[in-house]
Amino acid sequence: MKKIIVVMICAVLFLTACSAAPSETNSSAATAGPEMGYESAGAVRDEGVTAETEEAGGLGGLSNPDLPETDRKLTYSASFDINTKQYDADYAKINAELSAVGGYVANEESSAYSSETGKNYGRNSYLSLRVPVDSLNAFMDSLSGIGEVVSRHKSTDDLTSQYYDTDARIEMLNMRRDRLMGYLASATKAEDIVAFEQELSDVLYELDQLQGSKRQMDQLIDYATVDVTLTELITPETIGADGQPLGDRASDAFSMSMTGVGEFMENFAIFWAAALPVIILLAIFAAVIYAVIRLILWLRKKYYVKHPEKVRRPQPIQQPLYPPYSPQAPPQNTNDSKK
Repeated sequence: MKKIIVVMICAVLFLTACSAAPSETNSSAATAGPEMGYESAGAVRDEGVTAETEEAGGLGGLSNPDLPETDRKLTYSASFDINTKQYDADYAKINAELSAVGGYVANEESSAYSSETGKNYGRNSYLSLRVPVDSLNAFMDSLSGIGEVVSRHKSTDDLTSQYYDTDARIEMLNMRRDRLMGYLASATKAEDIVAFEQELSDVLYELDQLQGSKRQMDQLIDYATVDVTLTELITPETIGADGQPLGDRASDAFSMSMTGVGEFMENFAIFWAAALPVIILLAIFAAVIYAVIRLILWLRKKYYVKHPEKVRRPQPIQQPLYPPYSPQAPPQNTNDSKK
């Protein structure tokens, strides 16, 4: 019985010692805090970052914030490919429908294709439109009634996680900025002031980047992007050169041919004007070489006239010592000779 009582007393004393240890640690840390002052700017920064992290719910809370279930951050985009026989009227109608819903043109590219003979291949326009999300469906329905819709596409992108993650990081950086400004106001040493100013500059730069990203996401969320490609279809009424009479087309072809001949003659004249100095220089060089060759031949002829013995005459062809071989005639038959 005494042994059991002793064991229970030891257990109670052990538990009491364990519970007292953390309180002593906390009290010693609290006592050492005011005495530290600003002896180390790095230690103060670490303390500030730790406090901000605890107040913001830890770093893990930034990567996976609690997302509201009813406030999703969605972006919408759509595209239309439209063929039309009334290009001007449908182009004006698209802009009128866009103005009616309060949208605007973010980007526009237009082009027209035609051959050298004047043949019209139609016009084409690419429009990047920004439409308020609340009016997106109504605007798409209005586009469906313009021309011939070849293709229609709509997509949705969920930015909820990215949006609230950015918002949480902005909140944390705001608290960190306020804390650093308080440290900077209380700092007395030059090295501490420089360190706090540098860290505050980094925080402000990162905060500006995140706020710009959030503003861009807000704009994408509030306004949908609608890409429209409007292509003109060529009909007999809109054909240029093909709809003209034969005489007019022949006249146009002759005029183009004469224009080509005139351009060729102009280019030919320009070529000769550019090449004439070079040709004159080459002609002078060739004339000098020709004169030198003629002079050399004349001097050589004059020299051989004065010195005929120097002339090299061709050697006579020597006759062979033996006459050329000729095959002998076959001997005649003796019987025929006797007869």
